[in-house]
Amino acid sequence: MKALRNNPRLQISEDPQALLTCNLDPYKALCDPDLVSSAKPSMRTPNWNRCNPACANISRTDTHIDRVREQLAQIDADCADPHLPYPLRRRLDQCRASREKLIQEHVTSPDRVAGKDST
Repeated sequence: MKALRNNPRLQISEDPQALLTCNLDPYKALCDPDLVSSAKPSMRTPNWNRCNPACANISRTDTHIDRVREQLAQIDADCADPHLPYPLRRRLDQCRASREKLIQEHVTSPDRVAGKDST
């Protein structure tokens, strides 16, 4: 990871809250709202607020997935509270489903299946 971060041709950004690393290629960045209307990208850094899970710039490491598993454990602990209101429980169930999907996608990604772990 250090070698990748020190490569001046690569623009690698990580937001600890996003549970992913962005290997920014401005021509593929789905978070750039001007990319569709312009032939030239307008971004120099990722727009975390517009991050699209289908973007080709996204990568996840085992460290990201470990953090997802920690979040799942916290969600399970929160849902164990019998006094948790239904709307909050429903929201936590939705969060659990999205986190489980991240883990499933990471485990079954073509690179991992072929034995090329991304860490």
